[in-house]
Amino acid sequence: MKIAILGSGLMGAALGPVWAQAGHAVTFRHARSADKLVLNCCVPLDEANETLVFGTDTSGAGELAQMRPQARRVS
Repeated sequence: MKIAILGSGLMGAALGPVWAQAGHAVTFRHARSADKLVLNCCVPLDEANETLVFGTDTSGAGELAQMRPQARRVS
């Protein structure tokens, strides 16, 4: 399977090598280059991974959906 990991966060850094070792073709990309399918497995934390970046009226998945309205999303 071809898997593109968007961004360089903790989840992508952990999952990418596991999927590659399982035989998948893994590519890391800048988060702004996604346009087809977006798999969201993140919590929008600050650079220190301590504080949520978004408040109670939105989410990381919601913000990502606004950035890429044509993409299919899996959260």
